[in-house]
Amino acid sequence: MTSAAQRPIDATLLGGVRTLGSVHPASGGRLGVRHEDRLELHDRTAFLAGGPSLLHSLALPCPCRATPLPDGSVVAAESARIRAVGSDGHTRWALPPPRLAPRLTRPAATRCSGRQP
Repeated sequence: MTSAAQRPIDATLLGGVRTLGSVHPASGGRLGVRHEDRLELHDRTAFLAGGPSLLHSLALPCPCRATPLPDGSVVAAESARIRAVGSDGHTRWALPPPRLAPRLTRPAATRCSGRQP
């Protein structure tokens, strides 16, 4: 009996490309490439084949977290706001930063006289 490690698998190599930035899968057959100052969305098949693949690029302030959505837009959490940006580069909506919750503090120490009320 052969082990699972010895069984061949059916896989197709799509290709490989060297790129700057970190590459992340996105829905809809796309890849997101995060650079220090921007997020690029690429067509996955064209990107891995080494051809022209850029669908659109979004400039982002540093620090910022951004996630591509299935419809081609991007939601970005920046220090000043959270916004959705369409594939055309226009802001669809923006929210101000959430108000910071009040700091949790310890209640002031009270003296106990030992008497029951």
